[in-house]
Amino acid sequence: MGIEMYLGQSDQQASAASTVLSNRINAYKSIQDSLRGFINNNSLQGQTYQTAKSYSNQVLMPLLKGGILLDEAIKEACAKLPSEYRSQVD
Repeated sequence: MGIEMYLGQSDQQASAASTVLSNRINAYKSIQDSLRGFINNNSLQGQTYQTAKSYSNQVLMPLLKGGILLDEAIKEACAKLPSEYRSQVD
């Protein structure tokens, strides 16, 4: 019993994953920029706005940063798989 590795397909998958993850990272950053604009908008006042700004700053911003860090780690791991396979096995 053995495992077959198709390096061409693995390279293509890594490239496709990189593209998808880069697009998602850019979307997360765009959301962060929008939230920063909302949080720093001084014309929006009142208890409801203050609560929403606080929630955005304390919950949503760290959540988006975590999503970015996760996607960057996945992107790096996907890129390393074919090259590490080549160096260790092929």
